[in-house]
Order: sequence, then structure tokens, then C-alpha cells
Amino acid sequence: MAVSKKCITFAADKFNKQKFDTMKYYDSNSEIKTVEDVNNFFSHVVDELGISIHPDDSFEDYINFETNEQVLPADKCKVYNRIMEQCFDVCDKNDVDIYEIGLNKVMAQMQN
Repeated sequence: MAVSKKCITFAADKFNKQKFDTMKYYDSNSEIKTVEDVNNFFSHVVDELGISIHPDDSFEDYINFETNEQVLPADKCKVYNRIMEQCFDVCDKNDVDIYEIGLNKVMAQMQN
């Protein structure tokens, strides 16, 4: 069974290739410990990376439809998938709906 890839779009007026190439990313030392950390991570993914995120999706599945390339390189996908697992753990421990956080971030971005 083939796995479908998620397409994301960068608005031409918002996407700056140089900024994207020099952007600070989460790394292997990054940890999510609080609900605020979860919100900050989702803001980074939606606002800075331009990904219309769903918490259940693997970061390998996000493709820039203009270039037909993965948004993040494989090594970053591993890091971001680990961080998403931490987001789930923090939200579960704090009785917070991770899907609501994601939806709110995506909806806010769509209105901009």
C-alpha cells in the first residue's frame, strides 16, 4: 500500500528562501517539557516552516508542492518526530488536546 505525502504551500510573499535556509531549527538536544513548549514548537512548524501540521503525521510526509521535495531533510525529520512524541506526552500529562493546539495554529496561519 502506498503512503500518500502531504503537500504544503508557502505563500510566495511570505516565503523567503534565504531565511528558510538559515532558520534555526530544533535539534537533538531540544526537549518539550511544558504546554508552552508544545505551543512554541507548533508555532515554529506552522509559522516558520509553513507546514499545515497534523500531530499524527510523520515529518517525512510533508512535501513542498512547488519543489516536490521534503520540507525537512531526513535527519531533521527524525528529530521533529521525536519532539512530536514529547508533545503528545506533555499534552497527555496536562490533559491538553494536542489536536486543538495544532488546529488553532493552522487556522490562525490561514487567516494571515
